[in-house]
Amino acid sequence: MLNKTKLIDEINNIDDVQEHILSPQLNTQQQCDYLHHLFSKFVNSEPTTKLLDVGCGYGRHALILSEFNYDITGVDLSESAISRAVSKLEGRANPTFIVDNIASFKSDTQFDGAYAHNSVLCYVDPELVPTVLQNISDHLKPKGIFIFDYYYPINLLAQGDYLHDIEHASSFEGIDLSINIKNSIDTEIQQHTSDIHYVLKTQDQEKSFTLKDALHYWEPEEMHEMLLNNGFSRVLLVDRETKQAISPTTKGILVLAEK
Repeated sequence: MLNKTKLIDEINNIDDVQEHILSPQLNTQQQCDYLHHLFSKFVNSEPTTKLLDVGCGYGRHALILSEFNYDITGVDLSESAISRAVSKLEGRANPTFIVDNIASFKSDTQFDGAYAHNSVLCYVDPELVPTVLQNISDHLKPKGIFIFDYYYPINLLAQGDYLHDIEHASSFEGIDLSINIKNSIDTEIQQHTSDIHYVLKTQDQEKSFTLKDALHYWEPEEMHEMLLNNGFSRVLLVDRETKQAISPTTKGILVLAEK
């Protein structure tokens, strides 16, 4: 984390906003603890479990999970994200971070498991997702596990809780942050889109940034079939929050797929 007295001076683009303002407020440690629990339960590899981090971003999950004695390779298409991830290694050999497209990524390593957290697959071109799934499976050992999650807004829409306009205000490290979000959903192409406007203020400065997010989603049955058709033999889908069966209140889905 940057020195908070200089934090706003170091924020010059949307990547800076996400890494230094938004990411520290996420429950990354809790997510990593649960991933560790799942991999410990379903993967038995000695002496070291090799994991593939799909869409590793700034490396926040890989860096924490490496402390559990996992050997991790993080792959992301963004050169700037990988550069930021590498800068945090401070001489460590693990994790390894690579700039590559997970649809065409090639490695001689056969991994014990793979994961993609925070709806990573939702940002992939929907037509490429089957290719991505098959490529991940191809890089897993027999019985290897792929764990990922994705946003599932359709229940919010069905219950009248889908918010088209969201305004949020908070304070972080001496910076007042306001977020204005315009959401839309296209059920024909199964895509949720957000136009996000961030405003950061201190007593002396104000900075603003915009971001457009487009996330594809899948019906549970659709994802189940796609995994079985692209390299996986067993699939379990549950509510991302409760870890129980999917229900009319499910807003996010957690998937465990075995090769």
